[in-house]
This record gives sequence, structure tokens and C-alpha cells, in this order.
Amino acid sequence: MESFSKLKNFKKYHLALVIIFIITVVSVISVVNLSAASVTSGNFVVDYNVQNSWNSGAIVNVEITNNGSPVQDWTVKWTYSSNQKIINMWNASYTQSGSSVTAKNSAWNGSIPTNGSQSFGFNISYSGDNSNPSSFTVTSSESSIVTTVVTSTSTPAVSTPIETTTPIVTASTVTSTVESSPTYSKVACIGDSITQGWGNNFTTPYPKALQNLLGSDYTVKNYGVSGTTMLKKGNSPYWNTSQYKDSSNWLPDIVIIMLGSNDAKSYNWQYKSEFLANSIEMINHYKDLASHPIVYVATSPTVYNGTTGNYGITNQIVTGEVVPLTKQASKETECVLIDVNTATQGMPQNFPDYVHPNDDGYLIIAKTVLNIIGK
Repeated sequence: MESFSKLKNFKKYHLALVIIFIITVVSVISVVNLSAASVTSGNFVVDYNVQNSWNSGAIVNVEITNNGSPVQDWTVKWTYSSNQKIINMWNASYTQSGSSVTAKNSAWNGSIPTNGSQSFGFNISYSGDNSNPSSFTVTSSESSIVTTVVTSTSTPAVSTPIETTTPIVTASTVTSTVESSPTYSKVACIGDSITQGWGNNFTTPYPKALQNLLGSDYTVKNYGVSGTTMLKKGNSPYWNTSQYKDSSNWLPDIVIIMLGSNDAKSYNWQYKSEFLANSIEMINHYKDLASHPIVYVATSPTVYNGTTGNYGITNQIVTGEVVPLTKQASKETECVLIDVNTATQGMPQNFPDYVHPNDDGYLIIAKTVLNIIGK
């Protein structure tokens, strides 16, 4: 009887081992299948978007969408199939070992609510092939889910309203004039000190550089006012300036609005809940002028010096909070977006005080604008 009892216990033990083995195998298979599966509840979706590329480099934007429970942090991993090397990254920190890359959220963009998204970008260098990664792994300390689902595109999807892709520009790539005959001739540039021009060493603010690029068939007027905000409750609303009235009375054919940097100051950003509504109102004001101008909405330039910034303006607020609202305003009003923020990333040498461009920086902004309104 004792031998039979031992045999029975032995069989039970081995049966338990078999069950554990089967569960383990099924779990592994489930994870493997997820890498090629459609997105299911609880997963993240990764959109890897090459915004611009040239012979030896590219600008990439990565957007993470959370279809599961809210998370407070995220880590994305992927592997390149070629020799791509990340040069610099914004809105995330990264490590790269060979072809394997790990990107982790910055302090200000770790939180992703259900159905929400966060994005980060980077510059890469390469030679030969620049194939997109075939899959990604996304993890969070608050979730055990590992997702390897990817939506990978070489060019951004075009929808209405159109969010235009802003290519990287250097001062040496700027041409002198637009050769085609213009349809629109009066261009009004609305903004703060970044539009007006700031500092004795900065002699060519972007409206002046844009005038040089467009040529004599266009008239570009600078209606920038230093220190002004989009927010009506800001410390110095653009709404209250004579330039706001003058630019409206001029009845322009094209309007370029670039406000938001001063809104990012803490004493102004306490009213951030009103930024979107104020932006939409200003856009519609110019759209409704008797001249019925084409209105372009420009994102604020990147701010440097880490989380410190300058003048109370930080990239954490500008890129992390102001820019997404500016993009939303452009979509809701069906205006074309000029993404100055992306175009000015990765070039701290052009922002000597971390906020305002030098002449090279202004020229890059002007070229970025030209690439859109010149089309």
C-alpha cells in the first residue's frame, strides 16, 4: 500500500509539472503571436514616422497610443536592421547598443491616459538602407503587458485638415527667391519677440528673412510684439496691441500666427485651459477678414537648457503642452500647420539664450515657413 501511495503521489507530481509546462508554453506563444497581431485591448500602438530624410540622415517622430489603462511611465525598445545611429533625441532619453535602442519618457510626458498618446523625436544618421523597424516593445512599470505592435510609415498620413511635414533646414540650403509668380502678395506675421526680433545681435528676424526669400512680388510685414501671449488672461495679451488692429486693417492675403512661448510662463500657463479656445478665436478672426486670407498656424520653437530654459519659459511646457494645443487648434480650424517646433529641434547653437534664435535660427524658421506657403 505504501508503494502504491508513493506511485500515486509521483504521478500527481509529474502531472503538475506537465500542466505548468503547458501553461508556460501557451504564455510564450501568446507573447510571440502578439508581435504580429492586431492591436487588442490593453496594448500600446507605436507609429514610427520618418518626417524627412536625405542621403545620410533623417528626422523621425514616434507616437505611442495607449489603448489600455492609464500609465505614468513608458519605455519603448526596437532594433534597426541596418546601421542607423541616433544622434540626438527630444522628449525622451535613450540608450543605443549596436542596432538596439531603448527610449524612456522624459519627466513631463510619462503619463498616457486611456486612448491618449505621447510622442518623441530624434535625428539619425545612416549609410545605405534606412528601413523602418519591424516591431517595437512597449512596457510600463504599472503594466505587465508587453506590446510588439507597430504602425510604421515613411511619410506622415495626410488628412483634413492638413498637418504639413516640416523638413530639416540649414542656413546653407536656403535659396534666394521664389521663382514662380505669386498668387498671394501680402503676408502678415503675427507673434511675440521671436517674430519681432530680439537682441542687438539678431539683425534679421524671420519676417525679414522671409521677405528676402519671397522677393519683391511679396510684401511681408512684421507684426510681432515682444512679450505677448495668445492667452487673453496672460500678462500681455497680443489681443490688446496696436499690431493686432493694424494687421487686421491691412487686410493681408496670408497670415502666419506663431504665439505660445510667453504663454508657457507659469503665471500665464495657469490659464492653460483657455489657450485652445483663444487660439481658435484668433485664427477665426483673421480668417473672417474681408480679404479672406489663408491662415497658417505655426508651433513655437524648441526651448533649450534642459528643464531650466530661460525667462520662465521651458521646453517641458512649450513642446510638451503648448505645441499639442497649437496643433489641435490648427486641426479644428482646418488650417495648415507649420511645425517650427520640429524644425528647430537638435540645434542649440542657434538659440544662444535658449529661447530666441540667432540669425541662423531665424533663417531656418523663414525657410520652414517658405517650404509651406511657397507650395
